[in-house]
Amino acid sequence: MPIRAGSYIQGLSLDFFDTLVTVDEDRPSMATMLTSLGFRCTDAMESIWNTHGFDGQETPSYSSVPDYLSWRRTNLAQLAASSGVPAHLIGAVVEKLEENDLSWTVKANPGATELLTFLTTHEIPATICSNWDYDLSPYLRQAGLPDEFPCVISSFVGVRKPATRIFGEVARQLTLPPHAILHVGDSAEADVIGAIRAGMQPGYLRSERSTLTLPPALVEVFPNLYSVLDFLRVRLSLS
Repeated sequence: MPIRAGSYIQGLSLDFFDTLVTVDEDRPSMATMLTSLGFRCTDAMESIWNTHGFDGQETPSYSSVPDYLSWRRTNLAQLAASSGVPAHLIGAVVEKLEENDLSWTVKANPGATELLTFLTTHEIPATICSNWDYDLSPYLRQAGLPDEFPCVISSFVGVRKPATRIFGEVARQLTLPPHAILHVGDSAEADVIGAIRAGMQPGYLRSERSTLTLPPALVEVFPNLYSVLDFLRVRLSLS
């Protein structure tokens, strides 16, 4: 669905990581950490069991039984076992992996504060739609962004982008039809393809780590968040 001049935008959906924020203080990957502990693990092995390996799929949620964190710990235990961690050490290693995962921080990307302030000031229906393991509020505070901004988080919904159901939850929360929502993110697969399949207007935030091979007529490409803000000002006739 190309975003042409006549397209009617009433609301905005924004990806979180590598769109609104980026890494502030990084930590080793799970594969690197397991290797440093003396076990054999590669990035490909990690991708089997870490949550990004389940993109596009249904998962447990925080309110399901078993809940999301239990499901994730089971996956991390499988990762540890496949890396050669002895059975009696798996619990302790999983704890270390979780501690490491919770220790890195994020910072706002240029334009993020201005964009969220613009949306709030003009009362434009908007939400953050993220594949994320935890509540986003602490990470929003780390980045100096409003921590009460509406969010649709995969681990709370029980499905990961690019599955269309999570975009359907965005439309439900915004009380808008999908075609009236612009979804902007940095992932061609999770954000652009997911938005197109869900009937939303796709926006691609260009980054160094991902590439877009779709024709320009199908998706609006933004070099940064300031350009998203300028686009909305023009499209919504707001200053």
